[in-house]
This record gives sequence, structure tokens and C-alpha cells, in this order.
Amino acid sequence: MSAIEPLQHTVYRRLADSTALAELGCDVYDEVPEAAEPPYLVLGEFTEDAADSHTTVGSIVTVTMHAWSKYRGYRETARILDAADRALHRTRPTVDGYRDVGITVQNRQYQRDPDPTLRHGIARYEARLTRDKTTTAGELDLAGVDEQ
Repeated sequence: MSAIEPLQHTVYRRLADSTALAELGCDVYDEVPEAAEPPYLVLGEFTEDAADSHTTVGSIVTVTMHAWSKYRGYRETARILDAADRALHRTRPTVDGYRDVGITVQNRQYQRDPDPTLRHGIARYEARLTRDKTTTAGELDLAGVDEQ
């Protein structure tokens, strides 16, 4: 079971419910509508790596977000990503099917878009999650595995 879908739902809800983003007039999207005007924050790419132990099933998920602004300069994109940090960084949100969830910011990047009227901010977050159900060697499905 992938952690991405329940994590994406939780991240989206935390951002969409953020008063700091709302005060900036910043909408949050998973998929940007064609008529949308910046500023807005978009959930971008999710990458999942296994982080299992002998007794637990876990994941490390990198969440990438994109802030878009028409402000001349990076001030607005920086404020958008600051607001996203307040909603996510060093939080321990509830994610369906998981426990021991923690999210931290990894890095930020600001760049000009080929469209000279747009500024683009990118933030990457790392989420570490442990699946609710732990396993023991006796519970693992070892069918077809030779014991040595």
C-alpha cells in the first residue's frame, strides 16, 4: 500500500485550511484550473521510498510544491512558501493508515519562468511514515522463500 494517496490528502487539507495562505490570497490546487490567476500553490510531484525495519513497514515521501506569482520579484513566492512551511514543517499530522508521521522542509528554490510576468517558487518536503500495522517474522508471507 502506497503512502502517497493518504499523505497527499492530508497535505492538501492542511494547506487549503491554512489561514496564512488565505491571508495572502493564495489558492491551493492539486490540478490548476485553466482560468486560475496567480498567486497559487500547486501540489507537485510525490516520490516514495521504502523505509521498512524488521518489525515495521514505512515510507519516506518527498513532496514537491510549486508557488506561482505575478509579483515582480520573489517576495510573494517566498511568503507563499513561508506560509506552506507554517502549515507543514515539523508537524506530526494524522494520515489514514499510518502512525509516527513527521514532515520537514528539505529545500527551496526560486526561479524565473520563461513567461517574464511569472515567478516560480519550489519547495520540497520530506514525510516519514510508519504503517499502522506492524509485522513480525511470523506474520510475514514467506511463501516460496527458502530458509537456510
